[in-house]
Amino acid sequence: MKDVPISQTIVETERLLLRFFTENDYEHLYKLHTDKDVMKLYPGGIKTKEQIQQDLDSYISHQQKYAFSKWVCILKETEEFLGRAGIAYIDSGEVEVGYLFLPEYWGNGYATEALRAILKWTFINTNISKLIGFTHTENIASKMVMKKSGMNFYKRDLCEGLNSDFYSIVKPDLPFPKNPSS
Repeated sequence: MKDVPISQTIVETERLLLRFFTENDYEHLYKLHTDKDVMKLYPGGIKTKEQIQQDLDSYISHQQKYAFSKWVCILKETEEFLGRAGIAYIDSGEVEVGYLFLPEYWGNGYATEALRAILKWTFINTNISKLIGFTHTENIASKMVMKKSGMNFYKRDLCEGLNSDFYSIVKPDLPFPKNPSS
């Protein structure tokens, strides 16, 4: 966090900061994408150094092109890297919301806090009217995060060879408050 200007913070919640990825975040992403517990139910599993660099490059270019992407998630109090969370276009043309957190931060409500803030930010700051998310059918915790954030199950299908449950949320008709972090 200290090497990235605060102006690059996109979303702030009570406990979290979400900010742009930069080239300086390779080691963070490496730690996340090579953790066996994080990646055991993720399509493709543990990533190579080359795949991690491709992911980092894609997050940065997506942010530059669309003004949103997957973002670094930081614990405000300690400035620790927790994981990544955000939105991005996928091959189908839909916008997917996704999150991955290091295991030592699981069970603290950080993913739900981040996802709720991302949904709110998206519907206030973009013209996106629908978001989707998916997870391995056995990833009960991730499914609970989506449900607690207002997303609804709509199908079970294969995603990159894994049985996955798909969730979606549509922009509500009622306006959100102007402060996306509340």
